[in-house]
Amino acid sequence: MVAAAGSQREIKSAPGTAVYRRRQPERSTVYQVMQGHLETWLAGCRQADGEGLPVAGYIEEDFRKYLACGILANGFARARCAGCGYDFLIAFSCKGRGICPSCNTRRMVETAAHLNDQVFPQVPVRQWVLSFPKRLRYFLARDADLLNRVLRIFLNSVEKVLLLCSPNAPDHARLGAVTFVHRFGSALNGHIHFHCCVIDGVFSAEDEALRFHQASVTREAIAKVQAEVRERVLRLFKQRKLLSPEDVDMIAETADMLQIGARNMQNFPLLQAVGRTRIPIMLKRGLMNTVQEWLLSSDYILSGGNRQVILCERGIRTFETATRNTFDINAIPLLKGLTHLPVFGDPSHGTGKWDLVAAVGRACIAAGADGLMIEVHPDPAKALSDGAQSLKPERFAELVASIRQIAPAVGRTL
Repeated sequence: MVAAAGSQREIKSAPGTAVYRRRQPERSTVYQVMQGHLETWLAGCRQADGEGLPVAGYIEEDFRKYLACGILANGFARARCAGCGYDFLIAFSCKGRGICPSCNTRRMVETAAHLNDQVFPQVPVRQWVLSFPKRLRYFLARDADLLNRVLRIFLNSVEKVLLLCSPNAPDHARLGAVTFVHRFGSALNGHIHFHCCVIDGVFSAEDEALRFHQASVTREAIAKVQAEVRERVLRLFKQRKLLSPEDVDMIAETADMLQIGARNMQNFPLLQAVGRTRIPIMLKRGLMNTVQEWLLSSDYILSGGNRQVILCERGIRTFETATRNTFDINAIPLLKGLTHLPVFGDPSHGTGKWDLVAAVGRACIAAGADGLMIEVHPDPAKALSDGAQSLKPERFAELVASIRQIAPAVGRTL
């Protein structure tokens, strides 16, 4: 029998010699199911959806690329062994990052080899994994900015613990880490979580060279990371107005105070939910709400039995654009005459500019405010949010010192 030109020729190999054999994806159950039902499924989805576009384009594209992956009819390269004359064909791959098991496995192996050979130094590496409750996964899967901020919170908490567990490490030492964001669980369920390969220690720059300080991480240190990340992530979700009233009880278990942001001032189901808790509530004024509307909102909390309510003026929206908001200093003495509730001022949000915060903060105390909410950050330029309105610790200390002088003049103590 004569073989046609270009066909693969059988060859007898010596025992133990590896011979390339084309994988045959078309024989796998997954491929056969997808090939037989993809078009039917897509057509059914289009028919069921009013707009006719229920499946995202990138999802359909990934399915179709998988059906073409490793199939000779969709393109191949011909290779020949110069030593033995063995010809073989290599089908083109889809190089997908979604469902193709072959391409995903190859990328996984290549990435692991690259990290081991080229990235990680010869020091201990620990894997840290962070998973999330189901109620948070939806938001993380759809909001890349939120996902990045949560990852930064996690790595920042890990770095602080590594510094504490690394003897003689200077404060400026930093961690080294590579993170892989996984979007599915083992059952292909939506389960976004982080796998972080973290060097088990920190690095510091000394005499133009890097010095490694190995950490001795304890169970207590890991528990500390878990507790801090939980608190900071829940706070971030609440600040972004992503948690529903049903989540209040869960947060109240660990929080010392709950803050109702300006955009939720008239979220009445939420106000009723926090009214059933017994921890302090800070109720911020809405962006365009009157003082009377603000007080009526506080009644929703008080009616639930929670008497620990603080009102916080944070500025309102006007036609003025020179500052982030227009701080209503009149509201402070007005509220002191209308309600028994404590009144705070938030000059950070009220102005949006750090160089105005101290002056407006002093004005709040002079007007009768019971306290201030001030944003402070050691390096505002690197703050995750609101860096432009954050004071450095030394400027915050100066503000406190000046308030100590003003408070007695208006019959208050600090």
